[in-house]
Amino acid sequence: MNEEDFDNWITAYIEVYDSNGDRDENHPSYWAIERFVDLEAEFPEICWVAILTIVAKNPSQRILDNLASGPMEELLELHGAEFIDRIEKEARANPSFQNLLQSVWEITNKALWERILRARLDG
Repeated sequence: MNEEDFDNWITAYIEVYDSNGDRDENHPSYWAIERFVDLEAEFPEICWVAILTIVAKNPSQRILDNLASGPMEELLELHGAEFIDRIEKEARANPSFQNLLQSVWEITNKALWERILRARLDG
């Protein structure tokens, strides 16, 4: 994926939730949600960078909530052990990312979940 494709993906993801807040499968930018699904299992690094890029754009709380309950949760479920140190570090350094973690729903790995809960509070 080149830089232009990546930027288009990020913009489209934000547009889906910016327009009405719902996951509208008929929205012309819905493909951006599906791109996360397509990449999450095999390309978690790309998803991680995309999540951070979206957070850096200071999107609305609605966008953060959907990012947390979709791509962020999947990253945690599928690759949490690989990413938890970076997640904790990012939460300490970035209040917007820490805010994103507030909307993540409980994951199945209890040890990782405890670390997410601490990162929510302590950053």
